Amino acid sequence: MGNIVMYVQGDNTDANFLLAELNRIAERHGYLATRGPTTGEGAFSRLAVAIADHRVIVVKVVPGMAAGLRAFLTEYPDQEWARELLDQLAKS
Repeated sequence: MGNIVMYVQGDNTDANFLLAELNRIAERHGYLATRGPTTGEGAFSRLAVAIADHRVIVVKVVPGMAAGLRAFLTEYPDQEWARELLDQLAKS
């Protein structure tokens, strides 16, 4: 796996906070480190690879869109992707 480089404007505290948040997101979605001192913890690098491979799609839902998106998704109760998105909306 290659390196992932991010530039964060600010100091190391800001960068560390951002990486910790991204690792928590990765962990919630099952992307965990498989070796090293963080084995079993969230691994943003694995999530980033899944995003790059189009196995994960990142969607920003602004508050005004959430109700309309929920209504749209409920029109597809037999579709797994719609159920998964509804589940994620419920958690946010």
